[in-house]
Amino acid sequence: MALTDAGTEADARAHVAQAAANRAELSRSRLEQEKALVESRAKWLDEELGRKSELLQSERRASSAQASRNQLCQVDTKISRKNSQATWDCYPL
Repeated sequence: MALTDAGTEADARAHVAQAAANRAELSRSRLEQEKALVESRAKWLDEELGRKSELLQSERRASSAQASRNQLCQVDTKISRKNSQATWDCYPL
């Protein structure tokens, strides 16, 4: 009977050890899936950040160019007004 009890006890320990190994394997598998998902999201976020940065930089350049054109137009208008005024000053009434 002692031999049977020892065999049963060994089987029980083996069963517990196998269950623990199965849980560890499932946990490892789940963690690998989560890691792949996190890496995928991080890659997408990096790409999205790159696109947004390029877009923002492009919009800033366009805005800066528009502001420069506006300033140039203002200067041209002032010069035209001064030239027009100077022309009329040459012909007194």
